Amino acid sequence: MLHILYIINFLAAVVAAGGLAKKRHWFLTAVAVFCVLLYGYGLVHSGIPSLDTLSHMLYCEERYNEAKSIPSVYGAMVSLIMTSGMMAAFPWLKRWTLFVWFGTFILIGVVFGITSPLGIGEGTYGICCALMTIAAHMAGMSYLNFCCIENIYVHSLLPTIFAIPAAWVSARALIKRNTNAIPAFVFSSIHLAFDALITLTIWGHYIHLSLAEDSDLCVSELQTAGNMLPGSGWAGYVIVNVVIFVGIFMSDCLISWLLYRYSKHCEKNYEV
Repeated sequence: MLHILYIINFLAAVVAAGGLAKKRHWFLTAVAVFCVLLYGYGLVHSGIPSLDTLSHMLYCEERYNEAKSIPSVYGAMVSLIMTSGMMAAFPWLKRWTLFVWFGTFILIGVVFGITSPLGIGEGTYGICCALMTIAAHMAGMSYLNFCCIENIYVHSLLPTIFAIPAAWVSARALIKRNTNAIPAFVFSSIHLAFDALITLTIWGHYIHLSLAEDSDLCVSELQTAGNMLPGSGWAGYVIVNVVIFVGIFMSDCLISWLLYRYSKHCEKNYEV
């Protein structure tokens, strides 16, 4: 079953890339093409992983038990297919795509959570861990090393990248002497600067260490933060991970999107 889902996921990414290119949505086309190349590289480099391989990686390195690893892996594959479907549907959903994707992702986590030993609280977290496991297998890396690169360096950089379009559009409007874009430029610039500062702070905190040391320090700090919450222990660790890597991340993406729409609105009104 997992092999079939893996192939469906690859084909869904190909269809999404083709459809987006046809509609000339170049940014999402680039994202979809990247996914195709990543999945294709995984197929050639590592082959189609077995359920035992992925669940074993998750079981050994994330310290998940096997009963929780299996539904996490299936939930991750369904989430990847859904993501390709959302990209393909963007020409029709447009501005609502991000909201629909996020809602569907959380729904998948809840469904797989309540129908497995994960429980409703760990469904989304387990799927996120399994997504990292699949990506690590594709890249031929250990789970912990890949988590270190993604969680610390990539995940902290993405908000800065996503904040650039709003700042660029508002700056372009100012160059055209559109004074209505001044508030958009100020807010977009502050948001971009804040995200960049956070990125540099996180990188500076970890970059002098090895990947293994980065991973140990990151997990230790997340556990410390989790222990400050009511209930602490494993539940606190899961909550902190979901809040930081899903909640805060998606909230920042939403702010970037709203600022981009506002900047485009200012530019459009000036042109009219």
